[in-house]
Amino acid sequence: MENINLHKVDLPDVIKENYDWLNGKLHKSINKSKEMFRFLFYVYRDSSELLQMAFLEKPELSLQKYLFTYSLNCISEFCRLAHFPNEIREAQVDEDGFFSIKVESLGELQGVRKPIQLARIARDKEKEKIIANLPLDLLNLDRNLTFNHEYINILTKLEIEHSLTGNFNWDYYESLIDIYNKNQYSIQAKISVDTNQTLYYIHPYVIAFKSLVDDNEAEFNQNLIKAIQAHKEVWSQKKALNRGGTPLCRENEGFLSWGCTALAAMAHDKGWKLEVESDYMPSFMIDGSINK
Repeated sequence: MENINLHKVDLPDVIKENYDWLNGKLHKSINKSKEMFRFLFYVYRDSSELLQMAFLEKPELSLQKYLFTYSLNCISEFCRLAHFPNEIREAQVDEDGFFSIKVESLGELQGVRKPIQLARIARDKEKEKIIANLPLDLLNLDRNLTFNHEYINILTKLEIEHSLTGNFNWDYYESLIDIYNKNQYSIQAKISVDTNQTLYYIHPYVIAFKSLVDDNEAEFNQNLIKAIQAHKEVWSQKKALNRGGTPLCRENEGFLSWGCTALAAMAHDKGWKLEVESDYMPSFMIDGSINK
């Protein structure tokens, strides 16, 4: 059994301050989400960030379940209602029942892959399809400014199609392989203005996803380990809060790999034996305890 531990955190006090600040404003944001449409997204964003920092802060599992539930419920309602700009609609994010809310016109979203992965971890096919079915114009998937944009846009299309239909689009997959192979010279773990780190850890995730779809358990385990190792290699580097600034701490986005955790959960549900344990993949998300 391979064990991949969390990377060293230089200034945990900075993370704790951020955690306490986000946690302190969350309840107010939840209440606001029932009044202002945009706060549905804010609750999703803040809750998922708190979950990313949870490994360091170690809150009770009940609180992590609370955060996970609100994060998924809010983003799925956000995506469902996004089809009805400027209309007043009914929504529900918790057991308090339905509420009326006016859907604001939206700009672009940064992405939908993470919300899809949340739904996969939750084993909630209905919410997964709702999220994947959001208006595509919000994602601007035809804007390919760089090879990185093109790769992420194609991967997003692949993830959306898989969530909606169960189909793994091999044309999209081959395009991802082609983009990666043509640009390997600039895809590195090292953080600098001349290299691309994102594909360094996302591409191994794609390879592992393909092994899962191929129903190849041994290959999947090998590729999942590579994906987690690549994630750690990128996120273990010191990161400045501002380009050129003094390194202060490492970003909380790296404390949890949503992609690898979702794949591990899907493999677990196949009855496969995982050959890796990692702080980047919480066991209570993999085995479904987060949903009980």
